[in-house]
Amino acid sequence: MEPNRDTALHPTDAEQRLIGHLNKGAEADLGTGPADSTNMSLGTVRAEVLRALLAGGRAEWKASHGVYVRGARVVGRLDLSGVRLDRPMRFCGCVFTDTIVLSTPASTIRSSSSTAG
Repeated sequence: MEPNRDTALHPTDAEQRLIGHLNKGAEADLGTGPADSTNMSLGTVRAEVLRALLAGGRAEWKASHGVYVRGARVVGRLDLSGVRLDRPMRFCGCVFTDTIVLSTPASTIRSSSSTAG
């Protein structure tokens, strides 16, 4: 049996702040300044930590209200293949250093939209 790839994660300080805010249902503001690849004041979050939050892979990481992140540098490929995405996600002022994979048949994405009237 293949081990769960989310169980070996040890969160960094920025990731612990992210998890703490999301456990409370609050937006995690991890950085300041412009969202570009040269801004080193953005809090670094590994893509596999975001995947674990979105997939519900760790019982103590509760993002049941969704994932709301501001000012993060997300490092690595965010592969959401096979993840049921039934929580809202919002990334504002974030930089992703690699690709985000959403388009696989095994993934389920529930979307909502609103229009101004």
